[in-house]
Amino acid sequence: MRWIEAWTKIQTLFIPGVAGLREVVQGTRTTHPSDQLQCPQDFPLLLPSLILHSVSYDRTLEEIKWKLHEGQAHNALNELCQVLQSRAYMLKFKDSFL
Repeated sequence: MRWIEAWTKIQTLFIPGVAGLREVVQGTRTTHPSDQLQCPQDFPLLLPSLILHSVSYDRTLEEIKWKLHEGQAHNALNELCQVLQSRAYMLKFKDSFL
């Protein structure tokens, strides 16, 4: 639960409007005392992609996320290219010398 508390603090720092939305979401979930959040997987993270239309926030977060995904895609493609090149080299070597 410490990680979740740290996440909520950081999220509230960058997206201040999420605090009110979190109270609404948790208020609807805890209508009965027995339904309180006990498991971490039941905690609503309220990621920016989910709260896009509910809360206003700085759009540079979306740009940062896009750049991160673009970088990850380039890394994945580069790794795939290296694997294919090494595999092609191995096949050519086997054809030539074995």
